[in-house]
Amino acid sequence: MKYGLQCLFFIAGTVALSALYAPAAQAGFVHASGTSLFLDGQRFVPRGVGHMDVTSLWTVTSSALSENWITEKDFATLSRAGFNSIRLAVKTDYFQDPAPPHRFNEKNFAWLDKRLAWAKRHGLKLILDMHMPTGGTPQDYRVSPATQKFWDDPWLRGRFVDVWREIAKRYSKQEAIWAYDLMNEPATWDFAAYEKLMQATTRAIRTQDDKHALIIQPGMLVLASGQVQFKYPEIADGNVAHALHFYQPVEFTHQSVYWGVMGDKAKTAYPDPPSVKNAWTDTDTRLAFEDAFAAAATSGRPVVLTEFGTVFHQKETGQVRWIQDVLAAARAKNTGWHYWYYKGPAYVGEMGLTTRWGTPRPRTWSVLKAANKP
Repeated sequence: MKYGLQCLFFIAGTVALSALYAPAAQAGFVHASGTSLFLDGQRFVPRGVGHMDVTSLWTVTSSALSENWITEKDFATLSRAGFNSIRLAVKTDYFQDPAPPHRFNEKNFAWLDKRLAWAKRHGLKLILDMHMPTGGTPQDYRVSPATQKFWDDPWLRGRFVDVWREIAKRYSKQEAIWAYDLMNEPATWDFAAYEKLMQATTRAIRTQDDKHALIIQPGMLVLASGQVQFKYPEIADGNVAHALHFYQPVEFTHQSVYWGVMGDKAKTAYPDPPSVKNAWTDTDTRLAFEDAFAAAATSGRPVVLTEFGTVFHQKETGQVRWIQDVLAAARAKNTGWHYWYYKGPAYVGEMGLTTRWGTPRPRTWSVLKAANKP
């Protein structure tokens, strides 16, 4: 999440268990069962980071992946630190050329193949996170003319489904992938359109791949009152987990950056000093997490915290404590987590754990490493 949207409240759809397509658990693949994830009969709790090719992901017109940003050294470092999962952010335009005749991009599939080999070599599992849909515009729950181009064009949405079908075809037997995260933070007020797209995408994947778990994020539903509710699409598939992204209070985690909260509305310390009116405390963080988790778990799906993170500035003003509080809340719910994100373009004004050269923030790195211990 690069842009913050304060969650008002969640509702979750329910699907009768008898209506679910329920592929059987298969050796080497993570599988949802009840409210938990399992791998080869043992409970699987992912502990990881988000990782992305900063050189191309955020540039709408660029599909040129760098060989030098996401490196094998990153995989080795994360493995040694005890992480077991990487949420790899990609976009559909990496894999299908935007220009006619829209061929699949074999060079970029080869790029992905290399990272999958590294994951296997270092004992890591990947989530393929479709962070941007066809057209390349970041969604991030920010409805705008730019993000609406995707939702207004059925041809773009059809290509999105086609890419996921191709990915499922190519990687149906790839054990280094543990889940497909179908779409990141959809930016549309038309919840029905989002739900329909997720259902179509699920059907397309299942024509090729009955092994991999799917991760579904909530969409936005506008009520007659004008309130916005976050709601999970109804997906008739038994191997599905619900994603939870947590950034509260956004005024702190997205403080003083152009894509976040600026000026007097930003919180520059965590927790708030007692003198602040309506001070936000560590208890508020725990309660906010519990509320969001409960809503995500309503339909009996496993819940995975696939994003949480905070902006860092020149001085640390409570960021490490906030991370510790979120990790404690996740541990209390016995759920997995992924810090967003691993390697940043800068050390100030970004959420990254490391510099572009892989030098970590010492205190933050120590906290996350400690959280990897059983």
